[in-house]
Amino acid sequence: MSLASGPSDSPRRYLPDLLTAAAETKNVLVIDGYGEPHGERWQHTEVAAARASGRKVEHIHDVKGFRPGLEPRFSDFERRLLAVFYNEDLRPEQTLVIAHSLAGVGWLSMLKKAPGLARCRAVLVGTPLRNRTGLDQINDFFPLPNLNLAELTDRLVVVGSTNDPVIHEWPEELAGKLGVHFCQIPNAGHFMPRALHGSSEQLDVGPEWAQARRAIPHGYLPYDLPSSRRPLAD
Repeated sequence: MSLASGPSDSPRRYLPDLLTAAAETKNVLVIDGYGEPHGERWQHTEVAAARASGRKVEHIHDVKGFRPGLEPRFSDFERRLLAVFYNEDLRPEQTLVIAHSLAGVGWLSMLKKAPGLARCRAVLVGTPLRNRTGLDQINDFFPLPNLNLAELTDRLVVVGSTNDPVIHEWPEELAGKLGVHFCQIPNAGHFMPRALHGSSEQLDVGPEWAQARRAIPHGYLPYDLPSSRRPLAD
C-alpha cells in the first residue's frame, strides 16, 4: 500500500491497493447530481466502462427533485438510494459508489444515517462542503453532518476541479473536513459536457472524461475505460 501526502497538518493518507480494490469491487453504483440530463455526461461513459469490466452496475439518474427549478429533499434521495441497495442486493463491502455534486452530499449524509454504508468505496466528484451555489432550493441537503472519515481514506476520495463555477470551493475544503484523500483535475469545471456549461475554458466532460479520469488514482476506479467507446446513455 502506497502513501500520499495531504496538507502539512493532516495525517498521512493511504491510497488503496489496486489489486485489492479490483478484487473487492463487484458492483458499481453511479449517482447523478442535480441538473439537466444529457447524453454526453461522463456518467454514461463510466457506466459503460463498469459494465464492460463485468461488474454489476446501477445508475441512479431519477432522484425526485434533481432537476433545475425543483426542490430536492434528502428524504427522497435516502429512499431512492436504500431501495437500490435492498432491491439489487448490493453488499456495501463489494460496492463502489461514484456520486456527482449534490449526490455526493447526499451520500455523506447517508453515512451518518446508515454507518454500514461506509464499507462501500466511494468517489465524490465536484461535491461541495457548503451551499455556495446560490441555489436555495437545495438547502435541505445542508449542512453536512460532522464526519471524520480518516479511517476510510483508502476507500473514499474527493475529486475537484481548479475552476468549478458551481460550488465555488477547492476540493481540499471537503477532503480536509472529512480527513480523506483528494485530487484536483485542472480546468474540469463542474464536470459537465460543454453543451451544458458552454465555456471553452473548461474541459468538455463527458467527451473528455477519459482525460480527466486519469488524474484519479487507479485504486479508486479499479477498471479501465474501453479505449474506443463513445459515451452511452443507459
